[in-house]
Amino acid sequence: MAKAVVKWLNLCVMATLPVMVGAQQASPSADLQVTKSDGTVLVAAGRSITYTMEVKNLGPADAVDVVVTDRVPENTRYVSGGCVNDEGIVTCNLGRIAAKKSARATFTVAVNASATGTLVSTATVNSPTPDTNQANNSGTDSDTSIVAECDMEATVSVSPMSASAGEKVVYTLTATNGGPSDATNVPLEVTLPEGVTFDSANEGGELKDGKVRWNIDALAAGGRTQREVTAIINEDAPTGDVTAAVDVSFDTDPNPANNSASAALTIQ
Repeated sequence: MAKAVVKWLNLCVMATLPVMVGAQQASPSADLQVTKSDGTVLVAAGRSITYTMEVKNLGPADAVDVVVTDRVPENTRYVSGGCVNDEGIVTCNLGRIAAKKSARATFTVAVNASATGTLVSTATVNSPTPDTNQANNSGTDSDTSIVAECDMEATVSVSPMSASAGEKVVYTLTATNGGPSDATNVPLEVTLPEGVTFDSANEGGELKDGKVRWNIDALAAGGRTQREVTAIINEDAPTGDVTAAVDVSFDTDPNPANNSASAALTIQ
C-alpha cells in the first residue's frame, strides 16, 4: 500500500513539472526602444535647444518603472525640463508604459556662447521588466556643427560736431555684439568724408583705399568695443555738412540692418 502511495505521488509531481516550467518561461518581458532628437543638425552657440526622448514599448508585456538617463552634453548647461538634473546626469522617470504604447520626456540645454565643434548626446532607457532586445535601449542625437551667430551693431559719433579748416576732429566708433554667440575676427571700418584728412587711429587702425580698418580679434556676446580716428579739416574744404560712414560685419548676422551707421560733421 505504501509503495502505491509513493508511486502515485511521483506521478503527480511529474505531471506538474511541465506546468511549472511553462510558468517560468512565460515570465513577462518587454522590448523598450528609445530615440532622441533636438530637431536640428545646426546649432547656434549661445542659443537653447530642447531634446525629446521618445520611448516605445514594443511588447509583449507592459514595462514598469521605466527610466531614461542622459548626460548634459559638453559645452552646454541644463536649463529646464520634466527631468531631474544631478551634476550633469539627467534622469527622466516615465513610470509604466503599456505594451504597444509610448511615452516622451524633454529637457532644454543652453549652448555656451563660445562653443564650437559638434554636439553629441545619448539617452538610455531601463526598466526592471526583462527586455528581450537590449540593442535598441539607447538613442543618440548628433548635431554636425555649432555655428557662431552674432548680431553686430555699429554706431559712430564725431567731436566736435562742427569745426573749421585746420582743426582736428575725433570719430568714435562702437561695435556691439548682440549675440547670442561670441564673435572672432570681426572687421570694422570707417569711410572718412571729403574735406577731411586722416591723421591717426588707435588700436592699430590702418588707412587703406580711403577707409580706416580694424580687425577685432574677439568680442563676447553682449560686449562692445570702441575705436577712435583723428582727422584734420582740409584748408580748402568747402563749408557744409559731410558724413562719415562706419560698417561692422559678421558672416552669420541675423540682423544686418544695424551693421552700418553714420555721423555728420559741419565744416564752418
